[in-house]
Order: sequence, then structure tokens, then C-alpha cells
Amino acid sequence: MGDGPQSWRWICDPGRTADGKIQIGTVGGGTTDVPFEATFPITRDSYSRKRFDFDSSDKRQVVGIVGPALSPDAKRVAFEALNQIWLMEIGKKPHPITADTYYKCDPAWSPDGSKIAYSTDKSGIMKVYVYDVRTGRGDDAPVTDSGGAQVSPAWSRDGSKLAFQDQNGATFYYDFNTRAVHAVGAPPAGSTTLNLFAPSKPSWSYAGNTIAIGALKPYTRRFREGTSQILTVDVKTGALAYNPTGNNSGEGQYMSLSTRGEDGPVYSPDGTAMALVMESNLWIRPVDRASGLPTGPAVRINTEVTDAPTWSGDSQQLLYLSNGKLRLIPRSGGTARDVPVDLTWRPDQPSGRTVVHAGRLWDGRGPDELRNVDIIIRDNRIESIQPHRQALHKSADNGRVIDASSQTVIPGLWESHTHQYIEGKFYGDRLGRLWMTFGVTTLNSVGDPAYRAVETRESFASGDRVGPRYFATGEAIDGERVFYNFMRPTTSAAQLERELSRGKALGYDMVKTYVRLQHDWQLRAMQVAHQDMGVWVASHYMLPGLAFGMDGQTHVSATTRLGFAYTRSSGGVSYSDMRDLFSLSGMFDISTTFSPVLYSQPESPDATPPTYIVDDERLKVLNVPWDQSGLITKRNNAVANPQAGRDALQKEEDTFAYIQHNSGTMLAGTDSPLDNVATALHLNLRGQALLGHLPPWRALQSATKLPAEQFSVAKDLGTIEPGKLADLAFLTDDPLEDIRNATHVASVMKNGRLYTVKELMAPFVTPAGTRSPASRAILAPRHPSAEKWWHDPEQMIEDDHK
Repeated sequence: MGDGPQSWRWICDPGRTADGKIQIGTVGGGTTDVPFEATFPITRDSYSRKRFDFDSSDKRQVVGIVGPALSPDAKRVAFEALNQIWLMEIGKKPHPITADTYYKCDPAWSPDGSKIAYSTDKSGIMKVYVYDVRTGRGDDAPVTDSGGAQVSPAWSRDGSKLAFQDQNGATFYYDFNTRAVHAVGAPPAGSTTLNLFAPSKPSWSYAGNTIAIGALKPYTRRFREGTSQILTVDVKTGALAYNPTGNNSGEGQYMSLSTRGEDGPVYSPDGTAMALVMESNLWIRPVDRASGLPTGPAVRINTEVTDAPTWSGDSQQLLYLSNGKLRLIPRSGGTARDVPVDLTWRPDQPSGRTVVHAGRLWDGRGPDELRNVDIIIRDNRIESIQPHRQALHKSADNGRVIDASSQTVIPGLWESHTHQYIEGKFYGDRLGRLWMTFGVTTLNSVGDPAYRAVETRESFASGDRVGPRYFATGEAIDGERVFYNFMRPTTSAAQLERELSRGKALGYDMVKTYVRLQHDWQLRAMQVAHQDMGVWVASHYMLPGLAFGMDGQTHVSATTRLGFAYTRSSGGVSYSDMRDLFSLSGMFDISTTFSPVLYSQPESPDATPPTYIVDDERLKVLNVPWDQSGLITKRNNAVANPQAGRDALQKEEDTFAYIQHNSGTMLAGTDSPLDNVATALHLNLRGQALLGHLPPWRALQSATKLPAEQFSVAKDLGTIEPGKLADLAFLTDDPLEDIRNATHVASVMKNGRLYTVKELMAPFVTPAGTRSPASRAILAPRHPSAEKWWHDPEQMIEDDHK
């Protein structure tokens, strides 16, 4: 070290900072500023944007095939698609074995091929049910009703036990002989279950004495990131052992499973091997039949993009997904063959003319509102907006008039930063409905399990499941170390090309690069996404993304491999260099505040006792119980400590407002469901108005007009104008007078189809699985508004507020 003051620093006053400057200080003396400036060249990558066909009702091939399961006789495949569980004899058309609008996932064959276990939320929360293939009948009641959510069922080899996992990442099994539920794995002190962060599906060893799970193993205790490894659990003792995916003598040593979802480990039925996916290829690893423990290195058996492997009953073949297609390969490797899936879907496109009489209309373009107007909708698009005339109502087809004369109509809201399947399986059908009851008609994923994301996009677009318009992407592309179950650990240039080929094949709507991807690979990902796919790209970083010409950053600051952010100081301040770069570059930023501060804000200043957003009936019905409980705790803590965290939120809102006022673009997002679904978005808007001092209309633009512009769909979405899609929110009060009124949703319209809050909540007021047997036989309609969706609006509003 040198002897000058520039080579060390003393922190005498932790509350004092240089405020973004370089300063020289002397012991016992003052400080001197060191002036400096830097020039930063900015270039924007030019590319042709992906075109979306929002109007066609033509048939489309299903791409969102999730969790395919090969039958023991290798003649049939069960899988999730279009919100149903399908059974397909290879070479023939698939047929659904379910038929309601509740969510379903994770089909699993019994070892004898006579039954299929799967999860659904028809009883209110995700539970495991069993379908009898021989009789064609499904159970009316779940296998077990104990605990919370239940997903990822897996049969033991003798069929006497069924493992599953809950929302906390704990694994259990149900014993059909004793009818008892047992926790798997030795829990840490003070806990009753072994909770893993987003583990893979469980798999039973041949002898039934070991369960293998893909689990996160952090590199050190200092950081959360690590690799996804094989975790074996002794069923009797609970003893745990991490098994690196390879060993010191073989290819694949210490590599990570591609995802912790459907990518293994999966034991072969004969007990001699397990299948797993690494580097997005299929690998086989030998195991000891008696113990279920790995005995040798993993061997790569193909070189094409691979996901979700599943074994035949004789352990000689493996079925898997490859860039949207089912493929079958011998255990020894060699030539794989396609398994065609003859399954198509059509977008849900309403037809006819609808007239909306709006008392107030905020079209999303500026501060002004129109009053007493008629919005004429033809099919799914806005035809015209005219001064209200009763005569116009006669032009509506079949009396399809929506009387919103006492309401404010605004563009449907956007959630610009969501990951539906961090916990989305556990929410089930509730998730899309909850968003819509709070006025959200568009979701933008910035990272999800690829096939689940595409299945959601297709199910929401077809109307087979209820939810907002959904722009999908797959797993974020990351470096070697990962944390989340849907990150793709990428360790070679060849693998990067495979990850990008999946994105092209599945039609990603954006590409996200994550924390540890090396910079030149980030550039390559952007080039392919822009030039080959026509989609936007964002990362956790302002730099190098901004220098490369990326489109956006997904947080003001977030996890980085450096341990600090370029965009915010350790004290939470974003200085003018960061703010000005966003303002000047054209690169957008998404604010995800993660702040519970405003849960302490009463919904009405006059109510006694005060009511809060967490008390809303929509949350009581549609939020999952564990999330609702946590939400109430957040509210209680915020009320008890109203200043806790307020300074941090204020700093974020200062940055947000500065960039917005200086020609930059900030979008409202939440990172949901890491932060609370629906409510966090509205708190984001409230923070902009209350602490950022933006007028409500400017705050609302961050969740309407601006995301539509940044995501290249402004000619179709984001504002209420002739020619645009009819995505609307109907509010009982005016949000331009009080931003809190944006939560006062009576109904929403997505793509020209109306959904009342009452209709959206109905399936979970009395879930199908809890009704009487007679009423249970009546399935929910394919669309909640499929019968007659042009109700008496005044009666509709009255009903919604009962």
C-alpha cells in the first residue's frame, strides 16, 4: 500500500457520504472535491420488431406441452396443455381427461399404467387427484387433503406410495395402505419439514428407500447462488446427501441441472440409472439399485435441446421435449424420432358490436378525461369513440350495451415484470383471475419455465383458462451459478446457442440475461434476440446492457455478481449519472419497489375503523391462504412502524420521477409473485403519486401507455383509441382524483370480452371440488362469459358491491 490518503479510507461518520463525488480528506481537516467528467457513447441496436397477430382466429399448433409422461408400455403419453390433462396414444390424436377451467399440472403414471395422478385446484387449493385410465373416471376427492398445496406427484415402484410437494418446497408421501402422510427428509432444528427452495419433482428409487430431488446447493454460506444438484433423501432416516451431477473422472463434473423443474433427476424403472438434463442435453447416470445412490459419471446421450425426460417402463427408451416437439430416444443414445402431437387451438375472438356508455373516459394519452361518451367496439377492437347518444345503443348486437355511465373507464393495466411460475403452480387458476379483478389485462413475463410460460400464453389466449393477455418468455439465461429454479446455467458458447434456439422455437416475446452470464455472451444473446427473433432484451444490469444497445433493465437495481449495483449506492441513492444515462439512451427501466410501506395507507381517510387494501374481498377469495396471511402481516407491521422503509422507497420514487420528467421511461413492475400479486402493482402506482409527486395520470401511464410503447405493441394496446384492442378496466371511482381509486374495479374487458369481478371470483367462492356431487357434475363454462356476457350493468355493479 502507498502512504497517501488516496490508498485508504476511514469512515468516521457512517451517515455521511461523498454524495456521488470524489473527495480528498485529511485527518482533522476538511474535504476537497476532485472534479471529473466522463463521456459515454451510446448506440441503440436497430432491428425489426416481432409482429403480433391479435385478430386471427385461425387454428394454431399447440407448442405449450408441459410435463409429458410416457406410459409404462411406451404406447401413450399424458401431458398438460391448454389447461387440461391430455392422454395420447402415440400415432393418434390426444383427448382430454379433464374438462373444467380449474388449473391442472404434473401428470404421472402409476407403475402398472392403470392410473394417472395429477394436481388441480378444483377443491380450492392445488391437490393431487387420481384418474383411472381403465374406467375413464377421475376421483371426486383428492388423494389427501392434508397440508397446503400439493403438486408434482410421483409414484413409488410398487404403487403403494405417492410423493408430492407443497408451496414451501417440502416433500411428503402418502401411503395408500396406511392412509398416512409422511414428511421426507430430516428437518432443521425448530422446523417440522425440510423446506427446499423451488426443488425439482421428486423421484423414487427402485427399492423405494431413496427419493432423489434436484435441489439448490449454494457455493458458500456468503451468497445464495450455487448449482442445482442431485439431493438424495433416505426415506426412513431422513438423511440427506448432495451428489454432484458428475464426478472427478467424467464429463459433466460439478455441472448444474438445467432447471429445477422437470429436468431430473428421474430414476429408471429398473433402478440402474437416472436421467437428467445438463447444458440442455440429456444425460444418463448409473445408480446402485439397492441404495439408489449414483455410482459413476453422467454420460451425455444426445446433443439437441432437451427438457423434461421421462422413461418407458422397460427403461430402454426416454421421451423428452426438444424445441416444442416430443422426441423418443433409445437409452443408449443414437437417433431420436419425433412423436407428433396432433393438437391445435384457436384464439378466443368475440364477434359483433358492443356499445360502452362511459361516464368518464381516461384514454391514457394525457391528463384529460372525456365525459359521457360511447365507446363502439366491433369484435375485439375499438371502432370509434363518440359523444353519448342513446340512438347509438340501438346499433349494438343483441342489446350488448354496457352501462358504465357512473364509472370511469381506463386502459387495462400492465404488469411489466412478473414471473408467473416462481410460485404460479401453487396459485393455480386463482392467479389470472386475481390479476384481472384488480384491473390488470396484460402480463409481461421476464423469466419463467419455458413450456409453462407458453402453455399459459396459449391457455389465456384461447380462453381455456381465465387470465390477462400474456407475453411469454422462458428461463433467463445465466452463468454457472444460479438461484432460481427457472434460470438456465450456461457454461459454453455451444450451450448458449441451444438456449437461444429454444427461444426461437417457442416464440419468446422477450429474452432476459441474468446475473452471471459473461458479457460477450450477453451481447450474443441480444444480437440473436433482436435480429433473429425481433424481440426486446433486458437484464439486471444497466452496464454493459446499455453499451451493447439492450432495450431495458428489469429493476432500478437488483442482484449482481459484483456485490454492488452500478445504478444505486449502498445507501440506496441513484445519482445523476445513472439517471441521465436512462434519460438520454432510450433504454427503459422497470421499478420494482418491494416496499410494504404503503400497506399502512387506509383506503378511505374517513372510514372508522380504517380499512386497508389487504382487507379487500377479492384477496380473501382469490389470494392463496399463505400469501394472504403474509400480506396481513405486512400490513400490521407497516401500520405499527409507518416510517420503516419509507426512506428507501422515497429514494426509488425520486429516481423514478426524475427519469420520467427528463424524457426517460420508467415502467411499473413488481417481480410478482416474489412480491405480492396485484396489490404490489397498485402500491407501486401509489408510491409514484404520493412520494414521487407524479400526477395520477402520469403514474397510470407507467402501467398502460408506456409499456405498450416499449414492448412494440403501441398500435394495438396501451391507450383507448379507435383501432386499438378493447382492453379496458371499469372503475367505480376516478383514479385521476385519487390514485387509490385504481383498485375500485367493477369489471374488466380483455380483447373485447367482458368479465365482472363477481364472475372472476365465482369458481373460488364455492370451488367445484367442495360442491355437492350433483352440482359438481356441472362444469364451469369454457369462458366465464360464454353464456351471456352483456348483463344489466347497473344490476351487475350492484351485485359486485354486495
